[in-house]
Amino acid sequence: MYQSYTGGRNLYAELTNDTSSTNLANGDLYINADIGRILGKRDWPFLYREGTVNSVANQQYVEIPRKIKKVKTVTVESGSSRWHPREAPDRDFWNRLNYTIATAYTSDFPDWWYSENGRVFLHPTPSTTRTVFISGRIGFNRLNIADYTTGTVTSVLGSTRVTGGGTAWTNSMVGRFIRLTASDTANSGDDQWYEIASVPSATTLDLKKPYEGQSVTANSSAYAIGQMSPIPDGYQEAPIYRAAQKYYTGKNVPGAADKALMFKEMATELENQLDVDYGSPTDNIVIEGDEALRDQENPNLYVRT
Repeated sequence: MYQSYTGGRNLYAELTNDTSSTNLANGDLYINADIGRILGKRDWPFLYREGTVNSVANQQYVEIPRKIKKVKTVTVESGSSRWHPREAPDRDFWNRLNYTIATAYTSDFPDWWYSENGRVFLHPTPSTTRTVFISGRIGFNRLNIADYTTGTVTSVLGSTRVTGGGTAWTNSMVGRFIRLTASDTANSGDDQWYEIASVPSATTLDLKKPYEGQSVTANSSAYAIGQMSPIPDGYQEAPIYRAAQKYYTGKNVPGAADKALMFKEMATELENQLDVDYGSPTDNIVIEGDEALRDQENPNLYVRT
């Protein structure tokens, strides 16, 4: 299940039966370190996102969308076509491409891209405004922000808009998740976590996908906004089990070694299943390439009027 920062911290305290501030602080360190270790094991497909920006005529660069830390692919939309420039292999190659000023050579169909200082540069320089799709790997910011639960919310089935009452939401909450609390009342949330796409005001936010629970009216539902691990739902307990393992490994009391082994095995089982489920970027066990699609005709080689 999803584990927000607060939920994961509470679970760690329960597993170790130790709610002291020192132990909880140690748990934070253990859990964040292990999340980083798991994310670094593979080029996980769940770490990739795509964002869109608009190029500016005669400006060589576009800003990289928020959250993308390492750019993987760049696509430029020109009319009904999408063009896929190649990444420049190194800075020296890029410098040699740009031996003239950037605006001396422009085109709607760039051949190359290069990422630097939070920007993607294109060559040739875009000649008009075009939509640029940037796909890349997100970064990981350590979990350290407690769940926000002030006020109540209203949400409608099938809508991405959530309205708050008595809330003080901020733009820093973009990328976190919100859960409308389930209860026995008529206005009950579905208890599922939804990623926050934007926060237009202190009392309104928008979800990345529509709310799927029953409608909640008149600011009648409790809720929580939580900071979430990038690890997929169903596997987020693995770093918490590793943290509990470290706790009991350091305890010289009867039964501690058995508990350390138990939590180690629980964490390993989840990580092995994560490898099985997400180790490949596709669910298809047979992948056949279409050679005809590998090489695009370069429009820059033809005279256009």
